[in-house]
Amino acid sequence: MGSMNDGSSNQHSELELLGAVIQREPGAWQTFFKRHERLILACLRRVYNRYHVPMTREQLEDLVGMVCLDLVRGDYKKLRKYDPDRGYRLSSWVGLIATNIAHDALRRRGPPHTSTDDEESPLTELTSALPDPLEVLNHKERVEILAEAVTHLTPTDQEFIRLYYKEQRTPEEIAETSGVSVNTVYSRKNKVRGKLVKLVRTLTRADHLRQE
Repeated sequence: MGSMNDGSSNQHSELELLGAVIQREPGAWQTFFKRHERLILACLRRVYNRYHVPMTREQLEDLVGMVCLDLVRGDYKKLRKYDPDRGYRLSSWVGLIATNIAHDALRRRGPPHTSTDDEESPLTELTSALPDPLEVLNHKERVEILAEAVTHLTPTDQEFIRLYYKEQRTPEEIAETSGVSVNTVYSRKNKVRGKLVKLVRTLTRADHLRQE
């Protein structure tokens, strides 16, 4: 009975945090990311390890950023799709999204790789590429702030970020899809980047003030 109550309490806590994130309550996204960061990292590494694909520190950081962008894109569209009545936890839903991001990245990388589900490499091969704790802390802060900054962009700007950075479409492809010129795509990229820089600076200052 005790374990069932603990599980129910944990699920309730997850749903409360999810609601706070969607409602953009201060600090909610940071708490959500910290709670699920280890899970996201594990899912990303597991996919790359399964296919014996080496992954650098920079690639791992990029993938974490892609997961965060996917979670916040479209006013938390994918998080809003989570349905607790289906019998799985919110962490499982986040893990599935991270796993899909990793598979998408491998598909963009080139030819399919041979799966080794029954013979995975030791975890030491994965942890050896990780940065020292200070670098991890700095990276966590950057990812959290950047992901929060994206939520303040318009849906159009968020869609551009998805196409340009997550799907890595060329300016020519985006121009053709959007019905605009290539010059317009480059101009939009600069404008979106400028907005993000300003938002990150504002959020960074606010974060520092909260910590003082």
